[in-house]
Amino acid sequence: MSHYEAVLFDLDGTLLDSNQGHRSAFGRVLSEVGGSKDVHFVYERFKGMSTPSVFRALLPDATDDQIESLTQIKRRLYLQLLESGAVPLFPGAKALVELVAAAGARPYLVTSASRSSVECVVQQHGLRFAGTVCADDVVDGKPAAAPYLMCLRVGGLDPRCAIAVEDAEAGFASADAAGLEVLVVGDWALRGRSRHWAPDLLTAADIIKHRLKPFSRGFAGFSVSGIS
Repeated sequence: MSHYEAVLFDLDGTLLDSNQGHRSAFGRVLSEVGGSKDVHFVYERFKGMSTPSVFRALLPDATDDQIESLTQIKRRLYLQLLESGAVPLFPGAKALVELVAAAGARPYLVTSASRSSVECVVQQHGLRFAGTVCADDVVDGKPAAAPYLMCLRVGGLDPRCAIAVEDAEAGFASADAAGLEVLVVGDWALRGRSRHWAPDLLTAADIIKHRLKPFSRGFAGFSVSGIS
């Protein structure tokens, strides 16, 4: 049985019940700002990807400047939702992060969210991570392995002693490509592909809690995104 010195959490759709918020913000940009009323947008196709990556997939003919402009508008709209308190944590999210830390293991955050969104969520909900990697920190976001590889490298983590917690195809592919075990939460389509699956975070906690062990190589905290 594997034991984990570190748990690497995704944020959106995993700890944070944000799918509707992202769906709303993307939809507003595409219909009101982007002049793309004909774009058939289904957020579930893009879960786990960074905002610029979503716009590039939807609008392949857009220039880099246009993508950047749309990205900033969407992020502002979504940040307004976060600041209003309209985007809650999933039940058991904070308790699971605290469970990992209480066991002497290290909770990390590896997310496609922007730095501003991460800062808002962490401060609003009182979450504490040993280190964070967000969309601003890597060139190639999920589903590429880069976000998880950065967390492993900067945190001095052994992938054989860590597990990622994800909810979407892009995140699963990213963590798997980085050599991590993955616990998928909620996505039935990934149940047969992942070694570990849970319908919710409360069940995920039951899977993880008996496999945690104290981090053995001294302090491994870092703050790529300016949060710790």
